[in-house]
Amino acid sequence: MTNKIKNIVLTYILLFVFGFFAKREVFGINLDFLWIVYLPIATYISIVTFDLLTNYIDFDEMDKLKIDHKGQYIIALSILSAGFAIATAIFLK
Repeated sequence: MTNKIKNIVLTYILLFVFGFFAKREVFGINLDFLWIVYLPIATYISIVTFDLLTNYIDFDEMDKLKIDHKGQYIIALSILSAGFAIATAIFLK
């Protein structure tokens, strides 16, 4: 595992820990203030992950494939969107 990928994975783990504790209360102290730390780190790691992906993924080729296989793309995107909607509904329940 390269050093950059290892740092990204460790940052995601750190974000999980901050998110976990931000929802908790310890000794009567609400830890909501951890969201102040969580949000900038989440923004940073999203940007770093996107930069890493742009180095490895040829977006022009993906666009060409999307145009060539438009029907399959629309069906796959619909299934993915429905899956996210169901997962969000379950999570918010």
